[in-house]
Amino acid sequence: MLPVTDSSGGISWIPATAKRTTISFIPDKDLTWEQFSISMLHLLKAMNSAKWVTQCISMLATFYVALLNHLYCLSALESEKKCLLVYQAEQRIAWHQAIDSPEGAWDISIIELTLLRETHE
Repeated sequence: MLPVTDSSGGISWIPATAKRTTISFIPDKDLTWEQFSISMLHLLKAMNSAKWVTQCISMLATFYVALLNHLYCLSALESEKKCLLVYQAEQRIAWHQAIDSPEGAWDISIIELTLLRETHE
């Protein structure tokens, strides 16, 4: 319960859930390039703060740099930029899930061109 001051100055109590702000969520694949550029920096900072293994942070940072330097990123075709966003979203999720698997995760910093082409198609 939270105290709330009404218009007459009186205090009443309401459930905390009634005051909770709605958090909007945009899936990675639906971000703009500007949003993606900002969010990847926040993700890397959060991983560092959470004491992730340096090798994993470095691998993901290198992956993001590779995406930002890919020819599709400079393309005038929106479909190619969208392809990179979808590819990174799918790969990042699968990579995170694979980290704790018995086989471990792959080197995400290497863009798999076959998968990228399949994503584009």
